[in-house]
Amino acid sequence: MNDGLLRKSSIVVPTGDANDGSNGSPPKSQNTKSSDSVPPAAAAATTTTPITSNVMAPFFAEQLTAFEIWLEYASQKTRNKLVIKSPPSSVGDTPLPFLQNGGDANRASHELDPPQQLPIVLQVLLSQAHRVRALCLLKRFLDLGFSAVNLALSVGIFPYVLKLLQSPIDEYKHVLVGIWAKVLAFDPSTQVDVVKDRALPHFIRHLRCGLDSVDGQSHMSAEVASEQRTLAAFILSITCSGYSVGQTECINEKLHLACGALLQSLESPDDSERKEAEKNISGQFRMWLCICLGNLAKDNSLVQSELWKAGIHFRLLSRLNDDIPEVRAASCYALACLIGSAVKPDSNSDVAPAPSMVQQQPNLPQSLATSLQPLPGSIPGVAGGTTMLMANLQSQKQGLQQTGLQPQLGGSVSGMPSTGSGQSLMFGNMLSSSSSTQQIQRQETKTVYEDGQRMDLDLTLAIKLAETFKDASPMVRFEAALALNRLVGKYIAAFVSFAGKGLGGQPQGRSVLGDSSMPSIPFPNGVSHEAEKKFAHVWSQIFKLNRNDPHPTVRSMVNSIVIAVNERAMMQKTRLRQMRSGSRRRSMVSTEDSIAEDDNEPPSSLAGRRTATGLSLSSYNATSQGSFNRSSSLGNRASSGNAFMIGTPPTAENPSSKMNTLFSLSFDDDDYFFPESKFFTWKKVEFGEFGADGETTELDPLSDMGAINKYRRSRNYQAQQRGQLLKNSFAVLAQKSLRSPYDYDEGDAAAGIEKETDIKKQALQLQQLSLLKNSGARSTSLLRFHPYEPALVPALVVCGSSDNVSIWNAETAERCTSFSNTNPKGTRMTAVQWVNEASSSLLLTGSNDGSVRIFDGLLEANDEISREKPSLVSSFFAAPDIVTDKRYSSGLVLDYQQFGGKLTAGGNTKYIRSWDIDREKCVNTFESKSDACLTTLTVAWDYSFDSGYSGLGPDIIVCGYGNGSLRVFDTRSVRGDVMYLSGGLSRSNFARRRKYSEFDEHTSWIVDVSFTTYGGRHEVVSGCVAGSIKFWDLRYSSSVRTIDHKMQMTALAAHHNVPFFATGSPNQFIKIMSHDGSTQQAIRFHDRLPGQRIGPVSCLCFHPQMPFLAAGFADENISLFGWRSASTNN
Repeated sequence: MNDGLLRKSSIVVPTGDANDGSNGSPPKSQNTKSSDSVPPAAAAATTTTPITSNVMAPFFAEQLTAFEIWLEYASQKTRNKLVIKSPPSSVGDTPLPFLQNGGDANRASHELDPPQQLPIVLQVLLSQAHRVRALCLLKRFLDLGFSAVNLALSVGIFPYVLKLLQSPIDEYKHVLVGIWAKVLAFDPSTQVDVVKDRALPHFIRHLRCGLDSVDGQSHMSAEVASEQRTLAAFILSITCSGYSVGQTECINEKLHLACGALLQSLESPDDSERKEAEKNISGQFRMWLCICLGNLAKDNSLVQSELWKAGIHFRLLSRLNDDIPEVRAASCYALACLIGSAVKPDSNSDVAPAPSMVQQQPNLPQSLATSLQPLPGSIPGVAGGTTMLMANLQSQKQGLQQTGLQPQLGGSVSGMPSTGSGQSLMFGNMLSSSSSTQQIQRQETKTVYEDGQRMDLDLTLAIKLAETFKDASPMVRFEAALALNRLVGKYIAAFVSFAGKGLGGQPQGRSVLGDSSMPSIPFPNGVSHEAEKKFAHVWSQIFKLNRNDPHPTVRSMVNSIVIAVNERAMMQKTRLRQMRSGSRRRSMVSTEDSIAEDDNEPPSSLAGRRTATGLSLSSYNATSQGSFNRSSSLGNRASSGNAFMIGTPPTAENPSSKMNTLFSLSFDDDDYFFPESKFFTWKKVEFGEFGADGETTELDPLSDMGAINKYRRSRNYQAQQRGQLLKNSFAVLAQKSLRSPYDYDEGDAAAGIEKETDIKKQALQLQQLSLLKNSGARSTSLLRFHPYEPALVPALVVCGSSDNVSIWNAETAERCTSFSNTNPKGTRMTAVQWVNEASSSLLLTGSNDGSVRIFDGLLEANDEISREKPSLVSSFFAAPDIVTDKRYSSGLVLDYQQFGGKLTAGGNTKYIRSWDIDREKCVNTFESKSDACLTTLTVAWDYSFDSGYSGLGPDIIVCGYGNGSLRVFDTRSVRGDVMYLSGGLSRSNFARRRKYSEFDEHTSWIVDVSFTTYGGRHEVVSGCVAGSIKFWDLRYSSSVRTIDHKMQMTALAAHHNVPFFATGSPNQFIKIMSHDGSTQQAIRFHDRLPGQRIGPVSCLCFHPQMPFLAAGFADENISLFGWRSASTNN
């Protein structure tokens, strides 16, 4: 088809080498979609020479129009299921996933024949008049999914878009960026072609698309420019991923400086500049900048050195406090790559490259090329002709020192005796034996502990990463733990030493000798006292996270790190103990011979020296080869790794060295547990949805998500409408507005109104609808209705006294699902809330250890309670400093405000914290201003169907305490103080005075606090254990009404729409009371169990919209009450 089209269009293109200007290119790609011979047509697409052609313009325009119509039809298909038929393709021997015949019976309905106009797009690219339109249509085609990208590459579109990158015209560069993002996401191996054709500068410049005044970008909207910057960062991230040549080329093109400058703009001290930078640099863009820097530094020590010099670690550390959790996780990922790992000597890489090898790599930056150049000079102790090999070894050593590279020592090379001629015996053997060459190469290799500056930088990063263990996002904590795991692997000997102390070793001292049956493991040589403190702090934080993290995935991963380190520590302890006992036995046998021989002392130059693992060489007696062979078989992994290495000199016949055999411990890190982060892989797959139909499907009522959202909107509207009708029906019970808090004239009510009031009060009578038996639970501590699901009889959440959570169908009295909250043994749940109940319906639980867990999957989309166990989507410590050892404590107290997505947390702690659930971040912390524990809290903000949100504000909270006091706070204030504009002053003066924020009329533990809007008033209802119920208008310093319950009270609940409330007593009764203090009903028995008294009431809960009351007792029973007559709802 292509040849026929070329003949029909009579295109005359210049011929020439398409690869001009690609000198010093990296190795050829194995990608079948690119080749070294680019079609002449593709080369002509980038030339500025006029093309002699007889192009039939109407033909191309008509073909593009037909292609656009096909795209309109294809875009109506569900994108995540759409498959465009194409020739069989595979990666290796595995068919591409979207081309496999899966078990989808409706697969045929999602398949489309390939558009016949696609090959013509190749030829249209040659026409400048239609090139931009053709590229835009091609991008729309690639947006259909991987099957579209595969078809386009199969047709041969790759060399065309590759050469178009070299065009000086910027008119369509933004379209090419989108095309290349799709191509690289589908086939990352095309990174080779991007580097080879020198396209990196274009993408690096594109990182500032829309930020600089560049021709061709001024017409872009802010949203399009932001998307273009993110696409460029994504392309560069893939280009650097696992490709050392791409990493080096990016360093040459100053990619790290470009990314660092963008991130540094977010740290501007000027508020206006910082806000402008936050507006321009979106969360997605920041995340991909961090990922790009991580991929740039990953497994490349030379690039890591350049990033350290440029101060990139400061930019990444500042992103640990970013508002977006994905950015914080990406920063942890990048810091892990920057820490790197210990460089191990290799027989193929120990010798520095010859000058000719360096000249073959013109892409190396000047600073990196300098470190690889052999430097002149002789090796100390070597007289006469120094070979080129020794010069290269010396060059490598100095180069490593310049770049801060500190390879891990593979064995002990200390204490080698000298020959009689004064020349190094090891040097002589090296010249005569290739195996000895490797030995001297290990001698020149330094350990990671000898580079004190780099070790201090790594530890500084580690301490900052350990602080993120308090982050509310488990994703951030997981990535931070993976980053610290790389540090553990890099400095494994130091962490093994600290772990050994925790396994029964001596708390002080470095020597392995001593009276303890379990000797302590010495520290590596070069670890200073300050470094020891930092290592100890990092290890303690890892160990703490292993014990306390509320998310099982994070805890499991950290536990594997602790087990790996402790396992190595135990093996080293076992070997040290056996080595010491064997040395003592041999010493007792040869005591007389040892005294007789005075020349058995080690050389004076070795006195007090330690090997790489810190063992004192002068503190050991002679041993034999056989004793170490026997000891090396001890331990579960002793034979394969971490084995003792014998430091015997090459000349075994030297009699003076028979009793002077020196040894050391060698840590072989090849088998250390190194889980790799999947953050980049995960985000790369997720990036395929960037700019896709995530929003359009929600708006499309024919899509699955659109139909679900439409149903939820209808369901929510109907439930709120029923609640408003209920509220209007009982509006007569609401107290009228008072002229003063102490003035109430009962004579204002007409006789007819009084009669209607009496009728409505009688309608408040409740009857037991069902009795639920929560088998296995000793008592019920928490109850919570779902405000919308199911539509008729609501779902009820029941929390037991420890960690059991169950979801019940209140109509059928059936427990649909039950699961464990997984809080630690000895703790209990003290809070439960619905989150996003109008849409996704997540369940949030809080335990008295300060932890919060959020579950998903409790409700199906079809208005049914799920039978499957929910999944844990997030968990964190909302109150990390909570006290759990007190006998009478409130535990963790929570209140979630859906309006702003804020979670307020307090309890048995002296601090109150405000969390942004969307950002998974604590936004404010202030003192609770009371020595008593916080027992309950509410937000002075409410939603009404007819008037919307109303109240004092979504940031004003009212807290009750164990000593009976009430406190009012503003979560926006640093200290929590509440300020408001004085009504007697003009607003232009901004005069403010302190609001009443402390109320001390209650005398005992506050049971519950609720905010009500009955009758248009904003009042707070509070009750205490002593039995007093008070109504507060926060504008006044005292309560406006007080109701005496006359008995102890353990539970209090007020209805959202109807002005009445229920109280529960430990004396086994429930009272239904109106707001004027009259008791409408007292419930003492179970209607479903005649003659059986209800148990002591532990908790009460009203449904937010409907007239349902749930009551929990100090036994396994839960009662559900409703109104006696359904007619009262009208």
